[in-house]
Amino acid sequence: MASSWQSEAGAVTAEFVIALPALMVALGISLAALAMQASSIRFAAESFALAQAAQAGKSQEFLSSWLAKHEPAAYLRLEHRDGLLCASIAQRRWVGLELPSFELLQRSCVWVGEDIPVG
Repeated sequence: MASSWQSEAGAVTAEFVIALPALMVALGISLAALAMQASSIRFAAESFALAQAAQAGKSQEFLSSWLAKHEPAAYLRLEHRDGLLCASIAQRRWVGLELPSFELLQRSCVWVGEDIPVG
């Protein structure tokens, strides 16, 4: 006959075996979210640098080739409206085989229009 200590140890082991996959899934999701946030911060800095470079007169072909070298599979869109020159970087991201993909997008703008009226 097993002692109560042995049966309790078996119960704890069974609970651990059941909880471990859920813990691994939660850890995986947390790490993926952290990686996406890091990518988003990097994209924000890159989109601002590209907007400034476009303001300085760099061509869209030059900017797109720079982006392709630093962020494969990302694409650049430049927009000029209301006195702003905006650079948008987008990249399609996949979370997993069964989950839908989404687009990571960052946009930064620089002022290129007339002076802002004061008063």
